[in-house]
Amino acid sequence: MEQMLLTFETVTPLLLDGFRHPQSGQLRANSVVGNLRFWLRALCGYDYRAADEAVFGSRTNPSSVRVRSFQSVLSDKKPQLDDAVLYLTCGLQRYRIVAPGSKFHLHLSLKGEERVKRLFLCSLKALSLFGGLGARRRRGFGAVTVKLNESNLLSCSSVDSVVESIASLLKESASVAAEFSSCSGEKKDEKKEETLPSVSFANKETEIYISNTVFSSPMEALSYAARLLKNWRQYTRTREAQKDHDLVYRYARTGEIDNVPCRAIFGLPHHYFLRKLGENEQASVAFEPAGSNRRITRRASPILLSIIPFSDSKAVALFSLFRSQFLPRSVPIQVHGSRIRNDEKTRLPMKIIGRHPSYLTVLSFTDMLISSGEFSSLNMAIERRDGG
Repeated sequence: MEQMLLTFETVTPLLLDGFRHPQSGQLRANSVVGNLRFWLRALCGYDYRAADEAVFGSRTNPSSVRVRSFQSVLSDKKPQLDDAVLYLTCGLQRYRIVAPGSKFHLHLSLKGEERVKRLFLCSLKALSLFGGLGARRRRGFGAVTVKLNESNLLSCSSVDSVVESIASLLKESASVAAEFSSCSGEKKDEKKEETLPSVSFANKETEIYISNTVFSSPMEALSYAARLLKNWRQYTRTREAQKDHDLVYRYARTGEIDNVPCRAIFGLPHHYFLRKLGENEQASVAFEPAGSNRRITRRASPILLSIIPFSDSKAVALFSLFRSQFLPRSVPIQVHGSRIRNDEKTRLPMKIIGRHPSYLTVLSFTDMLISSGEFSSLNMAIERRDGG
């Protein structure tokens, strides 16, 4: 049984929510391990079951990972966030905001064969490259660097080194996951792989975009990416925003609606606050899953923003698209809201819509990343690195 000491250091602000007292929120060992399990599944794709069971266990098999102790050294200094970064918090300023430079020490033991360790290290690297810890981690918060027994797990110093780290990680995880799958006797179902998975997987539809600009700090990279997302959602900037604006305003005025906003593909619940519905009249509208009987109340964004620091304190921004089913086909989307006129609130009729938003809207965003010249896809970056 191998002993490991993992040291996580925050690169971007970490949002923590306490159960009853948000300002005393803490990060727990189970949350960290849960994040690692998510990334192992995402990396392994359709072959995840055998690999996931071997590393993190199942109902019948114990986990190979055992937490020994967990300690945190949190900075009491509250970071200053500019307007663009505040936009990414999505109203969670009430959460405890932990400044970059805070550390978490996770002491654990790992048992099993060598390939179990290889997969576990892959999930750690994926957490560093694509994810983060705490709330709003899909929007660049809680980005971390990881040290394993005091040695850096990843050491990036240029865009090319980031490209190499991602490419080698995807290759390594796919190889080890295939080994576990073949040993378990699972048969590859090619027809199944032609459909989108039910959860976020790194499959053939996965797209990764790396900023060509190297920013002077992780916070500068986060702020730049935040402005990109914010500008893309503005009514005057994109056709998608204009279509959504007209759809929601028509519902707020008439109570009639037959579709969902195309930008709802970026996640549910999806909220609107209409400040100028009419003279002295405002409205609030919300779209959310109507699958409460299946305990489906949210849908996370398929676009993940992450910030990758360099050894010299500079950083790059990374957008990743992990496609999966938006919602089960049996789960519709409900829309509800209210009009407010002279402090009087009138409820809008609740509507149930069977349609789900299309990934075409996400693709229009990723196309913008390329057309702007500010980002390159992973394949483009590899070709440029190799001189192709």
